[in-house]
Amino acid sequence: MTGHGSFRRGRGWGCQSHKPITLCLFTLILCDLVQQVEGLDLWRSSARIASLFPRTGDLLGGPAESLKKRGENKTVWITNKVYQGETFFDEWDFYNGPDYTHGLVNYLDKTEAMNSGLAYVSADGRANMHVDSTTSFKVDDITNQTRLRPSVRISTKAKYNHGLFILDVAKAPYGCGTWPAYWSTNENWPNDGEIDIIENVHSSVSNQVSWHTTANCTLVSPGNYTGTVGSTICDHGYMSNTGCGIVDPSIASFGAAFNAKGGGIYAMKWDSLSIDVWFFYRTAIPDDILADLPDPAGWPRPSASLSGLGCPIDNYFRNHMLIFDTTLCGDWAGTSYEAAGCPGTCAERVADPASFVNATWSINYIKIYNQTIINTGYLDAGAIRAGYRVLATGLFLITAIFLLL
Repeated sequence: MTGHGSFRRGRGWGCQSHKPITLCLFTLILCDLVQQVEGLDLWRSSARIASLFPRTGDLLGGPAESLKKRGENKTVWITNKVYQGETFFDEWDFYNGPDYTHGLVNYLDKTEAMNSGLAYVSADGRANMHVDSTTSFKVDDITNQTRLRPSVRISTKAKYNHGLFILDVAKAPYGCGTWPAYWSTNENWPNDGEIDIIENVHSSVSNQVSWHTTANCTLVSPGNYTGTVGSTICDHGYMSNTGCGIVDPSIASFGAAFNAKGGGIYAMKWDSLSIDVWFFYRTAIPDDILADLPDPAGWPRPSASLSGLGCPIDNYFRNHMLIFDTTLCGDWAGTSYEAAGCPGTCAERVADPASFVNATWSINYIKIYNQTIINTGYLDAGAIRAGYRVLATGLFLITAIFLLL
């Protein structure tokens, strides 16, 4: 590079006295600025900037070895699917067959459920699902199952493997004779597993998380969770499909108190290492969830967790659809009805519509996130490299213009 200014590596810039003094001074100013970034080569638009960033190494065009060593793998959760608002029910199937758990319910198809007001999206954007609470039935009809109380069961059209599933629920069903659940499985039950995220019966006050599988899946106890362990054997063939389960430590994670507090967040993280479930009160939802940037690594311990140490997750759980339902009586709520202190018989309860005024799901949203791993070192290097190439190119163009004048 010659003319108004000349650059010699290791010797700095010199000014030719036979050129215009003003242009020479301008060139010297540019040279002085450039020289502060050691070794900037305007022709190749690359720089070794060790004098400014002594730990970054050869950022612009070099290997950046020291930066690689400092870079970290960071897990981020990217939105995959959102069920929310007026389109909530568009991507769910309404099941209208017999209840697999022998409940005293008549599940309605989508048209019937919508027309009867048992499924709808309210003006506030919540998706609502009710058990019929207006129709009276004869006890004999319920007992003989000639007529059953209308209810709703829905499942996602999509199926999922792994992910972070965040449910914001304002109300969940409760009351004597009710058996609500928010869970996941598929048609290949039990071979592909079952995850019960929200489930209990009657007027219980604490949620129970459970897993149902084929043989040789075991819940590790004690483990990385805050809840109380029930059974540790997940095999569906053990004790009439009790499954392995953990009861949430909160006495407001289910039932009347849950609804009175405005509900909350249930989050499930499912990966190859574990299936973890958290419950957060409405007033204790982590800021990262509210900001739509969830980071389970920063949350407290889950209330429930099935570890791959006792149950290799990918061997037992796959291709799950999400499900909401509310059944009545049946294999659990029916057999525990009297012991729960509920009045009369379960069939008598089902016959009375007033029994189910609180049998309502009211959902704000479900958001599903996929896990992505990024290396922060490479991101930082790219940003710095881009910035300095812009600087180098800009200085080169300015100098070239003046040299041509």
